Amino acid sequence: MLMRPRKPVLTSLFFLTVVFYSLYAYRDYLPRRHPAPVYTYIPSSYDWSKHEHRFPVPREQMASPPLGHARKLPSVQHSWTRGEAIQQARSASHMRKAVVAAFQKTYASYERLAFGHDELAPLSHVPKDPFNGWGATIVDSLDTLWLMGLRDEWERAVAFVAMLDWNKPTGTSCNLFETGIRFLGGLIAAHDLSGEPVLLRKAVELADMMYAAWDNTAHLPRGRFTWAALKANGEGIQPLNRQSIAGIGTFTLEFTRLSIITGDAKYYDAVHRISQHFNRTQNDTLLPGLWPVHVNALENFGVDDSPAVFHYGASADSAYEYFPKMHALLGGQEPMYEHMYRTSTDLGIRHLVYRPMLPAEDDVLFMGSLKVERDNRDVSGIPEPKYTFTPSMDHLTCFVGGMMLLGGKLIDEPRHVHVGEKLALGCATAYRLVHPSQLMPEQATFVQCESTETCSWDAAKWEKAVSVASAAAEKKPPAADASAGTAQPKTPPGIAHVVDPKYILRPEAIESIFIMWRTTGDQRLQLMAQDMWTAITRACEGETAFAAIKDVTQDVIQRVDSMESFFLAETLKYFFLIFSNPEIVSLDEWVFNTEAHPFKREQPGKNT
Repeated sequence: MLMRPRKPVLTSLFFLTVVFYSLYAYRDYLPRRHPAPVYTYIPSSYDWSKHEHRFPVPREQMASPPLGHARKLPSVQHSWTRGEAIQQARSASHMRKAVVAAFQKTYASYERLAFGHDELAPLSHVPKDPFNGWGATIVDSLDTLWLMGLRDEWERAVAFVAMLDWNKPTGTSCNLFETGIRFLGGLIAAHDLSGEPVLLRKAVELADMMYAAWDNTAHLPRGRFTWAALKANGEGIQPLNRQSIAGIGTFTLEFTRLSIITGDAKYYDAVHRISQHFNRTQNDTLLPGLWPVHVNALENFGVDDSPAVFHYGASADSAYEYFPKMHALLGGQEPMYEHMYRTSTDLGIRHLVYRPMLPAEDDVLFMGSLKVERDNRDVSGIPEPKYTFTPSMDHLTCFVGGMMLLGGKLIDEPRHVHVGEKLALGCATAYRLVHPSQLMPEQATFVQCESTETCSWDAAKWEKAVSVASAAAEKKPPAADASAGTAQPKTPPGIAHVVDPKYILRPEAIESIFIMWRTTGDQRLQLMAQDMWTAITRACEGETAFAAIKDVTQDVIQRVDSMESFFLAETLKYFFLIFSNPEIVSLDEWVFNTEAHPFKREQPGKNT
């Protein structure tokens, strides 16, 4: 009797083994199978799409997002093979599970104690509504819930969102910046990931309300407005003569992606006008190539007031961050974003990046701040600028390393990538400097090295800097939140002065470490992330949730009754992703907004 060949049988067994292994490796990301829910959509009680504008932009004059000719941009992600990606997920599974467990515990406490409110106060267990009571933690956490596969929590969250009424705020005014990055960004990303239609409907409702803030002669938004002013056909919503560049320049990703999804050009047109102002004025500032933290939005986007401060910290950060991200989102179809990113980053490296003098002589970089003012005492009659550099480092500024890594990859600029890596490692180093908490303070100053290449530790020089900074600090009035008998922040070796000793559960350091891991594939970065995670859980985790820290320099940690929604939306998401399969939300297919909400990128030869 002839024997049947065994090769097909062995091939089938091999195929089944590969399928089983892949499913096992991806088991944490696979949703449970049950019927897709149907959500009850209730429209907001005021229809902003029908709101009459006093200064409307005619449809025929609106700019539309450039589509259909996306370029093949250089790859951002490290080239893992499928097997290597699966192995990455397996080797870090214990850490990923720990992050998911922390999220589940925290979100469950929020659901039990503050569901529907913006935040949960983690110590007093009472709800807080700093963002108009629209459920900021819910909307901000939607994509994290989806990525972690927490479908029961997801369905409850979407059911809540489907009935949200933007016309019933708990406050009297709206912070346009926070509304855009947390709420609109959260809804768009959750829709991009899940395809759930009700999320897009609520995003459009919200965007139509926000769009009314552009209803003025300048067609520029005011950062904060009252509902009464907004409904009074534009009365009182003129832009200000002093407006932060982050507050006016951080809507481009959200509004552009919404225009692409809906086909409605008005959202893109609104932010395109802002970007044109940035592009037009880039070389007109006191530090050409960079913009001051504040501009005169009321008078033709004025950028040359003196004195002017230039940095990448609060009030400026995401304006710069969105230049390379818009380049990615649009597939390189709008040249001004690449130009503005390249020029500003080159100037930022030249004027703001410095090497700190540290005890271990770490080869890392930080981002400082530069004040520029005209010196009218010049006898020639031509005012010469006066420059004052501060070697500071804000936790918020830690995003810059990731931004340069992303931007440098996208435009094939190795120097940006190199500096970005050293900035990212600088923030990880700043965590290790502070004992025993090993948490980076909100803001500190350092001793600037004379060179970025070599820098020896000089204890006497550091001690002198500490003495000078302490003397200057004593002349200043105490901080508004300082109570009687509050211990002064200690000064860890390497730090000249701890300006603000808090840790408020910020994500920027782990964000840049995550991006560096995705771009290099270096597993040592996962170990750094593990150390950071250990420090955060040890200091901040309570029985029900995580809390901010009053002073990271003290031996005895004192928690603060605050847990902003970005902890669940950003910090825990980045920790989850750095311990996950790197193919999940690939940086070659997705781009994150400044609140860590992923949007689909335009791809060559693909329809949106």
